[in-house]
Amino acid sequence: MQAFSPDRYWKVHPNDAEPGDDPGTAPSTLYFGACGVFWALSYLQAAGAVQSTSLPELDVDLLLQRNLDELRAWGSSDVAAYLMGQTPILLMAHARQPTTALADRIAGLIEGNLDHPARELMWGAPGTLLAALFLHERTGDPRWAVLFSRTAERLWTQLEWSDEHGCHFWTQDLYDRRSTYLDAVHGFVATASVLIRGRHLLGEAWLDWQRCIEGTVERTATW
Repeated sequence: MQAFSPDRYWKVHPNDAEPGDDPGTAPSTLYFGACGVFWALSYLQAAGAVQSTSLPELDVDLLLQRNLDELRAWGSSDVAAYLMGQTPILLMAHARQPTTALADRIAGLIEGNLDHPARELMWGAPGTLLAALFLHERTGDPRWAVLFSRTAERLWTQLEWSDEHGCHFWTQDLYDRRSTYLDAVHGFVATASVLIRGRHLLGEAWLDWQRCIEGTVERTATW
């Protein structure tokens, strides 16, 4: 708390700094910035792990603008990105004040991210799939179940098949490269974990997903 500044948030750790970064200002993101710290402090207090009346106040509009500026500086327009964009900031705002306007705004980001070519958790539709799941768990509103199902259906159509490995996978268009990942941020496992957690929202489609996930995990494991 002593390191917090309302103007500059928290200083970035030297190991997280990129060449040219301002060492006195933290990034805005959930992944490694101010959004993540705000979320962590709120979570710890809600869980009873922290007892404090002096937590920093979250200025949602300011953090959204900082995030937009940061994305523009990176040459990105991916405002919906779950780990790097505005979706998690709006999720925190919605948790504090669940208005229809905020819900509509988040829904628009989720819908607008359906065809993101990254197809992974940090930037792509699997991240906003997770946001829809969190909102359904929090509110029970069926609109989030519908968005979860729609996103899952789109991801299903984007699956590819490997004759070499005998399993399904996604290609990630990420950082100006086309790659295939299996890991728990950019890869197959990250998306599978969200689908498994939200399997109750998939109806009979879950049976196909289950076979797909089991097949890829089994075929790509090192025995």
